[in-house]
Amino acid sequence: MPMQSTLNIIQQPIETWKEHLVNDFEAPVFSLHPMLQEIKTTLYELGAVYSSMSGSGSSMYGLFYKEHIEQVKQQMNQMSMFKNMQCCFI
Repeated sequence: MPMQSTLNIIQQPIETWKEHLVNDFEAPVFSLHPMLQEIKTTLYELGAVYSSMSGSGSSMYGLFYKEHIEQVKQQMNQMSMFKNMQCCFI
């Protein structure tokens, strides 16, 4: 499959980003810090439509539909992996 530009990818439905919008920096960082891969996987398990590491690697984020935010907040508050992390819901 030919490479797509980021602009083309983000113009597609957000549900398709998981398969096409990739931060190449994740693979080497995740191999050194497996907990970050676990956080990304958990964000998807909590219902994120898309999850990634920021370009610089300074943060992990998940995009959720707003109607699920309260449920996600409650679940994250009960999970030890998120206890000492700053979570921002906008």
